[in-house]
Amino acid sequence: MLTLYNQWRLINVGTLFIGYGLYILNRKSFVFLLPEIIEDEHLKNNDLGTITSSLTLAYSISKFIGGILSDQISPRVMFPLGLFATGALSLQFSVSTSVQSFILVSFLMGLAQGVGWPAVAKVLKQWYPQSEIGLWWSLISAAANVAGTLGPLGLALLAINFGWRGAMQFCAGGAIIVAATAGFMIRSSPTDVGLPSIQTSSDQPNKSTDDGRGDSSSVLQNLWAILSSPALWVISLLFLISNFLVNGITDWGQLFLIQEKGLSHTTGSSFTSAYSLGATVGSITSGYITDKLVAKYGRRRRGTSRYPWLLLMVALNLLSLHTLRNYIDREAYQELILLVGLCLGIAQKSCVVLFGILAVENSPIHLSGTVHAFAALASSVGGVLAGLPLTYISQHYTWSHALYCMESASFLSLVVMLLIRRMNMRIGYQSHQKTD
Repeated sequence: MLTLYNQWRLINVGTLFIGYGLYILNRKSFVFLLPEIIEDEHLKNNDLGTITSSLTLAYSISKFIGGILSDQISPRVMFPLGLFATGALSLQFSVSTSVQSFILVSFLMGLAQGVGWPAVAKVLKQWYPQSEIGLWWSLISAAANVAGTLGPLGLALLAINFGWRGAMQFCAGGAIIVAATAGFMIRSSPTDVGLPSIQTSSDQPNKSTDDGRGDSSSVLQNLWAILSSPALWVISLLFLISNFLVNGITDWGQLFLIQEKGLSHTTGSSFTSAYSLGATVGSITSGYITDKLVAKYGRRRRGTSRYPWLLLMVALNLLSLHTLRNYIDREAYQELILLVGLCLGIAQKSCVVLFGILAVENSPIHLSGTVHAFAALASSVGGVLAGLPLTYISQHYTWSHALYCMESASFLSLVVMLLIRRMNMRIGYQSHQKTD
């Protein structure tokens, strides 16, 4: 029989999984419906790039701000509010007719999207101990993979019958309905339903900091405690590299195989599908396996119990990138190409998930949103670096040179991982207590 704790945990996770999946589906609906939109609206490539870039820029800004706000505003308010705004803006996009309105609505959509994941991270931090948070973090992040897998086919079928505007309105309606119910379903912490907090005393702010919401001196003290933590900068660097590699492969991996290696479009698509499958597997297994390590070895004074699996994934990522660049060509076995794509998906998604978890679980609860905001900002920078810089290198040199840059970045992350094995990973504790 489920305890009251587990009942509310399942309600929270189920609501967040569905809601976050709708966040992603609405954010990606423009990309999923591109063929129909181009045909109906006669958009040029420059228009498409501007629309997607406006959303990405706004999302990067909003996610950073949303992380900070999650330490001040209840996730029970933030998550449904952002989802409702996302649905409303999708509706507005579906009735817009000019390029300028598409760009403006996409920018506003990016702003609305940024509060979604910070709210998820805050709920998980308050409901799950360190030995369990990895699995549930991974499961909810896998909602993005589910939306990315089912979204293109589902929206394409809807577009055949109702047009791209009708398909987008379907996504918007789902987001608005779930947002209306999420506020009643989500509970920010166990104390909201009369249960004791699962956080240890070291995770709680002391009264002198007024829960991180006191006067300006307390705010500055908390900010200094975060920024003066070496672990923040290390995790942010590794998060940046991980997202750089993820975006590099998802955006340009297929083009590399087709244009540089001379493989068919079918093979390129198969590689992408194998990568997506690996990303889903990596997202779920990384949290589960590392939770078992935390349960077995506990919370360490130095380093992290998740380190062995993280190191393995970083090494697998480097090996897979090296194989992709040097050994995949028209003579390569199809099975090897798919295996490389699968391994890249598993390794890269595992790294992204686990570095996000490290940022949250190693910070006090009243600062976890702000800490994750800084790490997520670094991650966004990595996504930007995977765009124009890599295409510039490929245009003036070759895609192999671009892959070499990615391989070098992966090697750097491996070196950093080897150096931080015994590092103090705690972030933001100096403001109210000494570190171990």
